[in-house]
Amino acid sequence: MQWRDHLLVLSQFLVSFLLMVGAFFYYYDRSGALEDQVRAYESLQFTTDESEANQDLLQENHGTYMSLVQQGYIGTPERLQWLETLRRLGTQYNLPGVEFTLESSVVTEENVDPFWRPTVKTLSTDMNVNMQLTHEGDLYRLLNGLAKEANGLFSVESCRLRWLDSYGEEAELTRLRGDCQLRWYTLTDATNLGQGL
Repeated sequence: MQWRDHLLVLSQFLVSFLLMVGAFFYYYDRSGALEDQVRAYESLQFTTDESEANQDLLQENHGTYMSLVQQGYIGTPERLQWLETLRRLGTQYNLPGVEFTLESSVVTEENVDPFWRPTVKTLSTDMNVNMQLTHEGDLYRLLNGLAKEANGLFSVESCRLRWLDSYGEEAELTRLRGDCQLRWYTLTDATNLGQGL
């Protein structure tokens, strides 16, 4: 048998073999690309579903969230409003001397502050209040009024009542003193996390 007589058939076989190899290579390459596209689609679908769920959650709670922002629980610590409210309450309740100092705001720490949360940054601001009292009830009225009228949330860390050892006649009715340490808590606004504090 002369192989030259079958040259055309051999060349056709070789070309067919090469085309078959190329087809297999192309198939497996496209199959891998298709699997990558399917995974990307499923990931995008998951992200879309998650975004829709977050959007539904936002729409459902937007009013409540904005109300908490307006009440001072979320956003920037309303330091000036706290001081103005405290000063106004002192005048309203006829407390002759209400003095206060307000410390800088710091981020709450784990295992230190009860309002610390890993997912939401919370600021705490210490306030020291010293006041002259005509009786013990004045202290309760001031703190209760502050809780009702000031924007924000605070806890009473400590309070101490004491009598002055000496006093003049003009201070006879205000010999009782109250010293309290308050701590204000403010959640950072989740809608402005990229803008810092």
